[in-house]
This record gives sequence, structure tokens and C-alpha cells, in this order.
Amino acid sequence: MDCGDSCRLLIPVSSSGGEFPVSIARLNGTIELGKYKLDLDDVRFSDARPGPGPAVGNIGYDILRHFVVTLDSKNRRIQLDR
Repeated sequence: MDCGDSCRLLIPVSSSGGEFPVSIARLNGTIELGKYKLDLDDVRFSDARPGPGPAVGNIGYDILRHFVVTLDSKNRRIQLDR
């Protein structure tokens, strides 16, 4: 998406915690997620926090749709396979 800004576009998103901005940035290269490399045109991110403290990462559908995802709640792990 060419938004006229070389680095990002802000989009307001609403959730149960209120509204917060989501940035979209054009990607120049690949994202490495463990042993996998993803070629994406852009990424979306926010500094929204679930509470006090630093922001936490959130991997959404645009990334997870490339994988078979296995959730291991007992050991608090996620396994990604292609």
C-alpha cells in the first residue's frame, strides 16, 4: 500500500480495551521466524499493551496462515509447521 509516507500508515483499531493505532510499514527484506523465512510486502504492528509494562508481540493471521499451528497450552508453546 502506498500511503505517501515512506515508512508507515496509522489505522485506528477498536477492541474491548478501546481504540488504538496500528502502524503499517513497508518491509525491505525477509522476516525470520525460527527456521522459517517469510517474504512479506509489509507488516502491521502496535504498541498497545495488555497492562503496565513493555509492549508484547502479536503474530496475526497474515503470518499464521502460512503454517499448520499446534498449541501446547500445558507447556505454553506454539509449534509452527509448513
